[in-house]
Formats: sequence, C-alpha cells, structure tokens
Amino acid sequence: MDYIFKDWLKAIEKLQNSLEKDVEEVRKQKEEVQRMKKEILNDISAGKYIRDDRRIVISAPEIVIGNVDMSGDLWSDGPFSKVTIRANDVETNGVGRAGNTAGGSITNRATNIINVAVDSGIDGFENVVSPNSQIVNQARSIIIQSSDENGYFSQPLSSASGTGVLIHADSGIVVDATRSNARHSEALAEEEKSLKDEQKELKSIVGKSKSTVNSIISDIQKLLDSTEGKNDAMENVFANKDDLLEIQESYESLTMSLFDALTSYLHGMSALAEKNRALASLEETKKLLDSEKTNFEKESTGSKLLLNSEIISVNSVDGDGNIRESDAAGFSVNAKRVNFASLKSDGTLIKDSGITASSENITLSTANSKPDKGNTDFQAEGTMRLLSKDISIAAVDYEVKEDQIKEKALTKNGSVLLRAENVSVLATTPEGKCDGNVNINAKAIGIKSMDVGKDSLEEKELSAGSTMVLLSEKMYVGSLEKDKNKSKQIQMASEKIGVIAKTTAEIQQDKATVQLDGGNLSIGGGKTAVFGDATVNGKTEFKADVKAPKLTADNLEASKSFKSTNISDGIAVPGAPSSAKLSQKITEEAAPKQVLLKDE
Repeated sequence: MDYIFKDWLKAIEKLQNSLEKDVEEVRKQKEEVQRMKKEILNDISAGKYIRDDRRIVISAPEIVIGNVDMSGDLWSDGPFSKVTIRANDVETNGVGRAGNTAGGSITNRATNIINVAVDSGIDGFENVVSPNSQIVNQARSIIIQSSDENGYFSQPLSSASGTGVLIHADSGIVVDATRSNARHSEALAEEEKSLKDEQKELKSIVGKSKSTVNSIISDIQKLLDSTEGKNDAMENVFANKDDLLEIQESYESLTMSLFDALTSYLHGMSALAEKNRALASLEETKKLLDSEKTNFEKESTGSKLLLNSEIISVNSVDGDGNIRESDAAGFSVNAKRVNFASLKSDGTLIKDSGITASSENITLSTANSKPDKGNTDFQAEGTMRLLSKDISIAAVDYEVKEDQIKEKALTKNGSVLLRAENVSVLATTPEGKCDGNVNINAKAIGIKSMDVGKDSLEEKELSAGSTMVLLSEKMYVGSLEKDKNKSKQIQMASEKIGVIAKTTAEIQQDKATVQLDGGNLSIGGGKTAVFGDATVNGKTEFKADVKAPKLTADNLEASKSFKSTNISDGIAVPGAPSSAKLSQKITEEAAPKQVLLKDE
C-alpha cells in the first residue's frame, strides 16, 4: 500500500537537503513542511489545538496565561512552563480607563529580559538581521537604571523631572561607538569554533531523529498493512473487532510518538540550518575584516559619537551630589585631535564666546613617553601655539568690585618662567620684516646667561662660553624721553669692555663731553683733569695758558716772549683766552612710544 507518509518523508528530505543553502530556500522548504505538519496534526491528538481561520478573541476582566492553577499561580510541582507568542505582527497595549488621565501600563518582570531586533522565522530558530533592524522606545520621559543590589532593589526608581532621558548606574556606564578589527577577528574565531561544535552536535541529533522518524513510520505502515482485509466488509469488521481496536490503540500510540520524534527532527534541522547560515555569514565577515586589516589603523572607520545640546555639563560627583576629590576622580579625553571651539556653523567665532580652564594645577604637555627596560622617559616633542590678537600671561590676584572682576595685586611669590634651549620672541611680519613691539616692564629686570641649581633653579655662575647680543638700528639705554624718565644709574663692570662705533662715539654729562669722531678724540667741558702719569705722543697745541709746577723740556722755544721771575727777555704778552668749543655730534632724542598689552 502507498501511504501519505512517503510524501511526508520526501518533503522532510527536501528540507534536510536545503540546510546549507541560503535562508530564502530554507524558508521555502519550511513552508512545505508546515503544510505537511498540518496534515499530521489533524490525525494526532497532542493536547488541545484551537484554531479559527478568522479571529479568536479571549475576553475577561483578568486574563492569566501560563501553566497555572485556578487561582492564577504557577504550578509549583508542574513541568517547566513556557509561553510563546509568534505572529507576523505582535502588539501589546496598556489602555487607560475612561476618566483616567494617567493611562494604562505594561510591566515586564523577569531575571533576564532580552530584546533583539532580528527575524526569528516561522519556527523561532532563525536570527536573521534585516537592513531595517531597530528597537524604538518613545515616551515623554525614559528612565534606565542599574543598581548594585542583591536580593532586593532598595533604591527607588529615579524619577525624571519633566521630560527627558535619565540613565543611572551605581557602577559604570559605557557608551561605545567603535569598530574593531583585531578584537572582532578574535571574537569571530571563538564564535566560529562554538558554532562548529554546535553544528556537529546538531548533525548527530538530526541523524538520530531521522532514524527514529523513519522507524516509527515503518512501524505505522506495517500496522496499517496488518488491517488489510479486516475492515473491507462489515462482517469482517465485526469478526476482527478486537484486533482492530488493538491496532487503533497501537496506531494512536505510534502517531503520538511520531509527533514527538518529528517535532524533534524538524526543530533540529531548523537549528542546524541556522548554524549553517551563521557560519556562512561569519565567513563573509572574516573576508571583510581581512580586507580591512591592512588599512584599518590608517583609514577612518566612520564610527562616531555625537552629543548635541544647548547646555552640556560633565561633573565628577557621587550619588549625594558631592564633587569627588579622590585621586581616581577625573575626566579624560584621549584622541589624535582634540578640538574645543566656540564657532558658528559658518566657522566664524561666536561673539563674546569664551573657553575657561580653572584648576589648582594646569599642564599643557607635548611630552612623549619613551619606555625603556622598566623605566619611562618623557621627551618633549611637537609644537605648541597660542594664536590670538592679544595674549596675556599673568600671575595676578583678582577681586570683584562693582559687579566687575578687577585686578587686586600681583600674586605673592608669583612667577612666569620661560625655559628652553632656544627662546625666541619675535615681532615680525610673515615676510620676515620686524614690526610691532616687545616690551618688558618690571621693578627688577635681569637678562643673564647663568647656570642654576638642578632643583632650586638658583643662580650659580656664568655659563661658560655664553654670549649676549643687543642689536638695533637705534638703541636707547637709560632714557625713554628727553626731559624725564631717565635711569639714575648705569653701571658696566667686566674684565673687558669695548665700545666700537663706525662714525661717532660720544659721552655727554651736562657740559662735559668726550667725543670720538673719525680719527679724532675730543674732550670738552668747564675743567679737564688728568690724574696719574700721562704720555702724549704727537704734536700738542695749547690755545690758552698752561700752568705747571715744574716743566722739563728738551727744547724750549718762545715765539713772542719768555718771562720768569728771575729772567726776563723781551716783553711778556698775555695769551688770548681760549675760545675753542666742542661741537656735539650726537643730540638726545626721545625713545619711540611702545604699545603695551592690557591684562583683562
């Protein structure tokens, strides 16, 4: 005899042969098996199956679904219970009653609650990720709270004041928008191994289930064959009544076993098909990761995290609102480029915008760590730029007066230190021309080349081989204006001092002048005194009277007269008073006005 079981076996065989094909072909074969299962279930009494091709409505003031007793409590001694809702569209509504403005509610409670946006297929064994996979939660206020509790959540749910999203955790919150290559590859390898182990086990289960199904169907066929001739006529039915009843009981028992075995068989094949699909998907992901591996660190992954709000505040506080002052407390930003800006959408500065950093200690560093045999050196590298119209560095105390922040005084023991192998202060144009001003103004100014203590930075001694250059087209030392703002004292002390001028060198003090001009030395003033032995080489001309306690001359000649208290020759004619006057080559002029920076 030919039985419908042969057609069932053919449909199941097609499904099994499609397990390694794409998900569309697997689903097509599952639909064929679904129709076959309907025929089987029509002949099998496996629990109560209620179906209506139009609509089923379950209505009551209170509805409990589950393996429960009449009071609605779960059977404590019953088997493991499970409730599955499977449909193309599942909708749950918590509807408010008339006059209740608060509306209805939906409560989900379980040890583990998992929401995954995948297509599970008609049997629930698939996990197909669709392009439109998404989970959407929308409300006036959304609260997500994680508490480190055991046994009972003692902390009440935080209430969002007004509308918004509140996320709270006792331990930590991680917002991760990243793509990985190495870690993803490692995780993929572990997942692939796990899937292959499960695949091997499922193949064994499917093989055993198939053998069980074939054996039961063979027994059913033999049982049905045994009824041949026993029920083809009424008299035969009566004659073989006891045998037919026994065959019927055996048939019902075998069909029940067939249902269980067939369910296990089909579920095993569905699970195996999903493992095959997952492994094929992992293989494609592996190829993609391998192709991206070379340029992963160089090219952008495209991942991003956006925080958009009019007011953004980040605080290191505890649950009581206290600012944390422990060494572990802090805020860290680590990236290749970190940008803080107050810019409009067109890239221009926002008027009256500002960036403020306030702390007891502030460090801006381009030092690069150099680990070497357990020790770490920090070597300064890179560049640091301050770009602004006005730049001020001040150690100044401030106070608030008349609702304005004003300078109070220089900070006691405050200091500004510039320290480097080369320090340049430039006021030059992009073309390299000098422009602008450099101004240093303090009660005490020291410009030195001195070695200092390693830790104390106290001055020790002049740096060997050091030099200092002061060079300008015009230089003003000790004078800012012609009639005021003059230094009271200028002192130069050194082993060697050289004053070299190409045209004229001159020292002026009131009416006295010392002048070096061309090849001539001129000394002028009310009185000129020379102390100590002096030797004059070359002709010496006196244009006024010369007085000396003693004069020794190898040759003495008088052109007009020679007079002595003891000797007289001719007539003594008094010499004419000197009218010689030193012409000053250099005149004093005021130094140009400097543009001073304002510290606001």
